[in-house]
Amino acid sequence: MIISIDRLPPSVNHMYGRTRNGITYITKEAKNFKTELGWIAKQKKSNFGSEKVRIDIIFKIKDKRRRDPDNLLKATLDSLKKVIVDDDSQFIHGSWTMMNGQYDRTIIEIEKIENDCKWGK
Repeated sequence: MIISIDRLPPSVNHMYGRTRNGITYITKEAKNFKTELGWIAKQKKSNFGSEKVRIDIIFKIKDKRRRDPDNLLKATLDSLKKVIVDDDSQFIHGSWTMMNGQYDRTIIEIEKIENDCKWGK
């Protein structure tokens, strides 16, 4: 299954905010990304339940700023939890790629890992 969204996920630094009292909350930017990606994923009508899956992600970035891919992965994987898989610990193998593009885009490919594969056991 391939999911594509015409934006990048928020970095971890932009996923969470803190009130004056020190309470942590999810920012509006992170909620919007999660909602939009979840909606696109639901339209694919694929749910892997508790199966182990492989995920490959391409981040196409229109500007030349340096980015930490770990920061982009957190929001992406969290957004697919409870929509495509039951828990994000099911993403047991995969890859990510960052490349230049004409516009920001996140492309995600997810596939079930077969039981005869060493990761699926």
